[in-house]
Amino acid sequence: MPQRNKRHDKLESRGAPKPFARSGVVERIALNGGADMRRCAFLSTWVLLLVGQTNAAQAEESGLASVYRYAGRTASGERARPTDLAAAHRSLPFGTRVRVTSQRNGRSVVVRINDRGPFRRGRIIDVTPAAARELGFSGVTSVSLGVVE
Repeated sequence: MPQRNKRHDKLESRGAPKPFARSGVVERIALNGGADMRRCAFLSTWVLLLVGQTNAAQAEESGLASVYRYAGRTASGERARPTDLAAAHRSLPFGTRVRVTSQRNGRSVVVRINDRGPFRRGRIIDVTPAAARELGFSGVTSVSLGVVE
């Protein structure tokens, strides 16, 4: 039988429900706060990115874009420069070039993904102020994305 930890004992003493299974992975997930589940989700995301790279490169998205102002370093480790034509996307690999087209006025710009985000529901990409200026908006606007090969 796997060892129990202090957190599990605390939950039981408070009258919290016990894990629904007592064997294998389910108990391990319940005992360590879901870290194994997060690891599994992280690894499966990378497998999907590696296997589906060609499909992801041909995919197009539509949704809201916003301008973001940032300082310091991006998630890719490079210095953040608001004058670069760069963007943040949740899942595209760093360095991917994406054509962002405004659905409001038809303008488009090619940006490079160098950060993660956006972290607001309903938005698909955050662009730098320079890219937003090229697209002719400030704030939030409707756009379509296409990966440039």
